[in-house]
Amino acid sequence: MRCVACRKTIEAREDRLEELKRSACGFCCASVEGDPEERITVIRVWGGRVQTYDRYRFHGRSRDRLHSVWTNMRERCSNPRSPKFARYGGRGITVTPDWENFLAFAQWAESSGYAESMTIDRINNDLGYSPENCRWVTDLENLLNRGRYLSASLQEALNARATMDGVDTYTVIRRALEIHREAQREGGGACAR
Repeated sequence: MRCVACRKTIEAREDRLEELKRSACGFCCASVEGDPEERITVIRVWGGRVQTYDRYRFHGRSRDRLHSVWTNMRERCSNPRSPKFARYGGRGITVTPDWENFLAFAQWAESSGYAESMTIDRINNDLGYSPENCRWVTDLENLLNRGRYLSASLQEALNARATMDGVDTYTVIRRALEIHREAQREGGGACAR
């Protein structure tokens, strides 16, 4: 029998052949025709046994980095067993119901400047994940939003320099990193240590 989605040959019992004509095999990431929101029955052969379960139609992006971002965001907000739950779901941070569907989240992400090198950031750390409260930032910008990484004196120095130069603190740090990298390229010196 061939899977209706990926066309891979799969083993199945005779009494399941009719069911397999309407469902995906469980190993593929291809989409069976129809609404991606609709639940389908998936038949999968694992260890010589046929397994049957319901799931949403395949969107084909489960191996994308964006899918991992979405999965991790939901995990830390809703799974009490997650190591990060105490800092997120444990203190009331939630994910908007609009983003329970990956395709809706992906559509927002791609229209909001998502790139492989960026991470999701909540503008107000006391509010949950929603289109109004989230943006895409670099790792450095995300790090700066976490107060526990910068001492008060360093934060004051960054703010003072930013005010003096008429820029934001991110720009001050970017400039410092560029100077540091240039010094490393020119032969090391004191900055390389």
